[in-house]
Amino acid sequence: MRILRTAANIEDLAWRLLTRGRPLWDESPGSEQRSVATARLLYASGLLLLLPIGLRIERLSEGGLPYPVALIRPLTWLPPSALVPALAGMAAAGLLAAALWPQRRPTRVFALLATTLWASTQYSLGTVSHGWHPWIWCYVALAWLPDSDRQGESKPRGDWCFAIWLSQALFMLSYSMAGLWKVQGACLQRMVEGQLSYLHLTGLSQQVADRVLESGVSPWLGHLVIETPVLGFVLIWAAIYLEFGALAAAFRPELHRLWGALLISMHIGIDLCMNLPFRSAVLLLGILMIGSPIARPASAREVSLSLPGIAALKALRGLRQNESRR
Repeated sequence: MRILRTAANIEDLAWRLLTRGRPLWDESPGSEQRSVATARLLYASGLLLLLPIGLRIERLSEGGLPYPVALIRPLTWLPPSALVPALAGMAAAGLLAAALWPQRRPTRVFALLATTLWASTQYSLGTVSHGWHPWIWCYVALAWLPDSDRQGESKPRGDWCFAIWLSQALFMLSYSMAGLWKVQGACLQRMVEGQLSYLHLTGLSQQVADRVLESGVSPWLGHLVIETPVLGFVLIWAAIYLEFGALAAAFRPELHRLWGALLISMHIGIDLCMNLPFRSAVLLLGILMIGSPIARPASAREVSLSLPGIAALKALRGLRQNESRR
């Protein structure tokens, strides 16, 4: 019993630190309707991602790889000539049906299965990209929603708000894991291999220089970062802070739009420095975070006090004051 009580206290403390004791959304019909509209936009935007992947699959299936590639087993029954049209048609039909009738669970489940099969086709052709991963996780969160009532309207119970928030949390979790992985990889690189990592003063400058030599492309800001190591040092630590705090930002609706804009700026900076575009991530950030249906208006002071790290220090200070009063 003591172990369970301790675990419950830890969970309560973590929840208060993340949410600052506030509800994640207001269960009003307006929030539910905005969440349904966001779900429609998620499915409709997925259609924009089909064409470039289809062109790549068709190019690779025609012998663009110098080594044999085996498709995943659910696709072996399709002849190569029908691979792209069949899977693209299924994914397009599923996404279109879910965009038109998001209140129906069968359309959402079919869209999830079709897009997963479509993305797995690309990932079985010699490479694994992360472009589709956050979108599929969003579709997983939406697929669990029950059907709406017979009138086709969403019930004001917070179901759609929760599904959209869960999509935001899963998406932001990927950023926090990326930040953790950067720090872990840098520490291992320094301690095990004895090399300078990209967390060093000149780390990002060296990485950008290596990228320029590897790709043969000279990005707009690449030479500026190479020639100014201090700028790269500031940028890499700012990016790590943004990634680390992404999950906490998902629990604070007043930070949704700000964090979405900052993460988009980070991706634009990466593209300008290293010629690595993240178009699908930028699109999803615009839909889920900047266009968040559950974002809460807040003043500049409230936003500053909600920033990851500052809010945690404030909460811990409050806990210490309560213990001293006891």
